[in-house]
Amino acid sequence: MKILVLTGYAGFTKRTHNICKILNNNTSVKVIKYVYGKSNFDWLKNTNMNFYEKIYCIDYILEEIENNLDKINNDDEINFKNLIKKFNLNLTKLLYSERFLVQHTHYNFFRKKFNQNEINYFLLKIFNQLEKSLEGVDLIYTYHSSSIFSYLLSAIAKLKKIKFKTLRHDGISNNFFFSDNNSQMLTKETIDIFKASQADQNSLELVQNYIQNLESGNRSNIIIRGQFQKQD
Repeated sequence: MKILVLTGYAGFTKRTHNICKILNNNTSVKVIKYVYGKSNFDWLKNTNMNFYEKIYCIDYILEEIENNLDKINNDDEINFKNLIKKFNLNLTKLLYSERFLVQHTHYNFFRKKFNQNEINYFLLKIFNQLEKSLEGVDLIYTYHSSSIFSYLLSAIAKLKKIKFKTLRHDGISNNFFFSDNNSQMLTKETIDIFKASQADQNSLELVQNYIQNLESGNRSNIIIRGQFQKQD
C-alpha cells in the first residue's frame, strides 16, 4: 500500500508520523510526505528518512517557484487556463485557502506582493508538483483541509479515482472528523450525529451565541482575543 500524507504545523508532523508507524505495524506501507515547516522537514529527514519513500518540504517548493517567477511565459498562462477548466476548480477558494499567496498572514510573507499572473503560476506549479508525485499512490491523507495543497490533492484524487481522506474540525464543537473530500461543509453523518445528540442549556446558549456572531458578522472569540493580545 502506498500513501501520500500532507502534514505540517502545530504538532501534526509528529502525529502523522506516529500514525504511519502504527499503520506499518499491521500492513506494509510506502509513504510520501509533504510537510509544512522547515524544522518539521529537518526532523523527518534527520530522524526518519529511511522510513519514507520521499519527503517534500512545502516551504522549499514555494521558494523555488518564487525564484522562477521571471520565467513565466504564454505557455504557462495557457496551461493554467486548461487546468482550471479540466478540473473545474474554484479559483477563488483555492487561492484564498493558501495564506502564503493571498492573505499573507505568515510573518515571512508580509513583504510579498504577487500579481495575479504570479499567483496563477504558483497554482500551476504546485499542481504539477503534486500530480507527478501521485504515481502508484493508493490513498491520500491530509492533516487539515485549509490548504491549497489539500484542495488540489482532493481535486486530483477525484479525477484519478484515488481514495482521499482529510481531518476537519466541525467548526462548532471541539470535535475533529474524517472527510472524503475537501469541502468545508459538514458531512451528512456529522449532521446526523448533532441532530441525535441531547444538548443541555449551556450548550444551547453557546450555539445561540455562535449564531448571533455569524449573523452580526463578529469574528470568533479566539481571533478577537488574539487581536487584543497583540494590541496589548
